[in-house]
Amino acid sequence: MQDEDSIRATAPVPESLPRPEPAGGGDRLPRRDGGGEADWDAYWDAPVTCEKRVYDVIAAFYRRFIIRPAVNHFLSKWFVPQAELLHAGCGSGAVDVDMARLFRISALDISKRGLDEYARLHPNVPALIHGSIFNIPVPDESFDGLFNLGVTEHFFEDQIAAILREFNRILRPGGLIVLYWPPAYGLSVIALKVIHFVLNRILRRGIELHPPELTHVRSRAQTQGWLEAAGFELIEYYFGPRDFFTHQIVVGKRVRSLDS
Repeated sequence: MQDEDSIRATAPVPESLPRPEPAGGGDRLPRRDGGGEADWDAYWDAPVTCEKRVYDVIAAFYRRFIIRPAVNHFLSKWFVPQAELLHAGCGSGAVDVDMARLFRISALDISKRGLDEYARLHPNVPALIHGSIFNIPVPDESFDGLFNLGVTEHFFEDQIAAILREFNRILRPGGLIVLYWPPAYGLSVIALKVIHFVLNRILRRGIELHPPELTHVRSRAQTQGWLEAAGFELIEYYFGPRDFFTHQIVVGKRVRSLDS
């Protein structure tokens, strides 16, 4: 593995866009940039409460036995061995440890803490890239494909459009994106809403078990429109038992450059 300083490129995080006014009561609203580096570092370093410890144990089981096999299936289905892929918003990378043996997976995250965890689990990672998915610090057409899990829902629709355009820029012609994106009707989304309601509305605990989710998938037509506007063709749209109805798996193919 290369020297850490040489492979951790940096890129500016986009400035926050104007925030809407609170709907009433002055409740805290999510940031318009999906959270900056300090926010995500704080997420990794947050104190471990009893509730968070239980959540982490359940989440680890879920990732290992449900999500990881789904990642293995769809990446193996759509990419050839030794393809150069980017895990864009990698976090710890616990879900792609199997696929790292099959593909050349580089890791991008805005949090250095997240990259530290990724490096711990993936000592042979080709590159750790410290930067924002709005402005990925790599040349045009650098990768055969890109994937992530639980990333796009943390942004507003206009920001998702900008993220998809950036994905288009860094992919080679015909490159693929595989996005594991929680839908509004997903079992995990519904379950976490119930858990947060009990913890915060009934027990008054004031606990957030995960960062705010701002945009869930709602329909095929909605998703297809986002992809087509960014130069992608929607080639698979899966929701089902393979990951226990957790994600809408969205596969898009880069069919045109946005510069052409």
